[in-house]
Amino acid sequence: MLWSLCQDKKVRQEWVDWLSELLAPDLADIDFIETELGDVMLTLVEEDGTRTSARSLSDGTLRFLGMLVALRTASPGSLVMMEEPETGLHPQRVHLLVEYMEAVTKERGIQVITTTHSPQLLQSLSPEGLRNAVLCARVPDHPGTVLRRLGDLPHFDEVSTRSRIDHLFTTGWLERAL
Repeated sequence: MLWSLCQDKKVRQEWVDWLSELLAPDLADIDFIETELGDVMLTLVEEDGTRTSARSLSDGTLRFLGMLVALRTASPGSLVMMEEPETGLHPQRVHLLVEYMEAVTKERGIQVITTTHSPQLLQSLSPEGLRNAVLCARVPDHPGTVLRRLGDLPHFDEVSTRSRIDHLFTTGWLERAL
């Protein structure tokens, strides 16, 4: 799929730009090789000419790339579900995935439902994205799981201006606000 997308030079450069943000080495280009099985495989090309095939990339890099491709190729109006997309990503790179998700949802008119236990992922959301995030929690004296948009929690706007969302998440404030 990525090979197909990268036939357009402008699109290919966009992918290089996103991947160079994720990866530590200076990425100059991406290339594709045909394997002995007749498959097409991604190869990263660094500034110094070092070539690294997808077989040698980390799980986090491959997951990141897979999510970007899924978001970029989903039909307009689609619903995309992702479970803990931060898994395998370096903590300093989680914001890149969130930025991409927010940009592509607006650009392509798709909806993304993501589950996470990551306060860092929540911290990376834009103010609008954070207000629209949905908390799922069990509360005493209520059967089943309660789902509530963070922006609808009592005093959320006021409290979130004084405390970061990661603090509200890790201290249990969100669940108590239900």
